[in-house]
Amino acid sequence: MGSLLAIGIAILPLLGAKPIKDSDIREDISILSQNLEARQLKDRAGAGAFDWSMHGPGGPQVWTTAQVLTALLTLPPKQQPPLSTDVPEALSYIDSHRIEGGWGYQDGAAPAITEIDAWVVIARALALRPSAGVSPIAADQRQTQLANLSRDVDTLLERQFKDGAWGPFEADGLPGHERTYSTLMGLWALVEARPSLGADAQARADAAVRRAKDWLMQNLHREQNGFVGWTIGPQSSNRARPIAGLTAQGLFVLQRAERDLPAIGDEEQLREIRKAFLKLGLNGLKTSDGEVSPPLRGRLMDVNDQAGDSDRYLRDDPKKRALELNTFLWYPWTLAAVVEMAGDKHLERTERRDAFVLGRALTSRYKKAVDFANQHEIAYPTAETLYALSLYIRKPIDKGVRQGQAKAK
Repeated sequence: MGSLLAIGIAILPLLGAKPIKDSDIREDISILSQNLEARQLKDRAGAGAFDWSMHGPGGPQVWTTAQVLTALLTLPPKQQPPLSTDVPEALSYIDSHRIEGGWGYQDGAAPAITEIDAWVVIARALALRPSAGVSPIAADQRQTQLANLSRDVDTLLERQFKDGAWGPFEADGLPGHERTYSTLMGLWALVEARPSLGADAQARADAAVRRAKDWLMQNLHREQNGFVGWTIGPQSSNRARPIAGLTAQGLFVLQRAERDLPAIGDEEQLREIRKAFLKLGLNGLKTSDGEVSPPLRGRLMDVNDQAGDSDRYLRDDPKKRALELNTFLWYPWTLAAVVEMAGDKHLERTERRDAFVLGRALTSRYKKAVDFANQHEIAYPTAETLYALSLYIRKPIDKGVRQGQAKAK
């Protein structure tokens, strides 16, 4: 107890505020979830889908629907399942717009995009996993949803490159078409799906996860200032420095994979990424051009990195297919990564302590993240913020630290 008190004393000057009560976060989680639930369409044209717009009639979209379902199905047990959300109807809408290879940016339009396929797999896997003894999938629909999950996992496995990476499009063997975000989403989807797969499918998924983790570790970008993380892709023209939001999500996904598949990769490299990221989060870093990158604990919510215009097209793509320019939100994925780190009993005590400090600093500012999401026209900032806050309530960071300290004693 004394060591926890010492950590608390060290934290207060850093935060400049008292720790936020979980009850306050739960109240905002309820508001965010209600805002998202209200965007589920009931009309015939898009019944079951979620509108991509939070403030007006934007239209139904599979990508948004999968992201929102993922957030709502991760709500803390006492707030789940959201009774007004029709999960089977949402999945039915998704399946009705499937094309060859999965789902595209526009519903029913080619080409299929790997990261959208992955979000669908994650949402369906969570829907099949009961929470607090309750499943949103009725018993007579379960086999159909399991078959669809298996189908979509097979599609993801077919789209994986031989070296373990994924790209936005089908695996064509061209290294210039491999992307970090596609790879970490494919990896995360297989990890979430594996409990619902048969033995053979699970073995194939696990092997794919290991290859993907190896690729991510082999394609780390190291700065002279010690920061280690990921860029858009190893052959991207926009790879000057690692992207904080993308690195945070990658770290979260790898920590999440480690929970179900321990020792699936180089633990030393994973530790290197964690330490560098925690340093950026707490203290900031000098960049290679002499500028100072301020600590994430004080970063403005709207300072998020986006893929550059030069990354809209894949190198040497004969079809000249255009990609949407992803924006990588730093706050929700930093909080998600910190929650996973603080609850990992295998981490060094100093790592868990730093994760605790950073997590408390982040949650002390969660209202600003909620305000940012509420002001955003598109639904995904609300969905990703809700997902991260729900993870925090499900796995309080200080509980993880207490357990680690008790074990150390």
